[in-house]
Amino acid sequence: MKKVDIYNDIERNTLYFGIPSVYGEFILTTNGNPTSLNELEDANDEDCDALIEEINAIINDPSTPWEACDEEDEAYVAEWLSIWGIA
Repeated sequence: MKKVDIYNDIERNTLYFGIPSVYGEFILTTNGNPTSLNELEDANDEDCDALIEEINAIINDPSTPWEACDEEDEAYVAEWLSIWGIA
């Protein structure tokens, strides 16, 4: 699992990638609860569609500055997988 911080005008989110038990293999932190591809697709919203495209571009860009996840990151992801009933 690896991560990259994504910045926009208002906030910083973290994209965790390489989570095989999650559809799309990613979790994106948000101001509230984190989200995943299935949640974004289920929203059926143009903003979510644009975010999916942005995430896919980041994932597929060889110049993305990925970082290794530390124990805190792994615990965060594991907690959400447990909350979602995946782990």
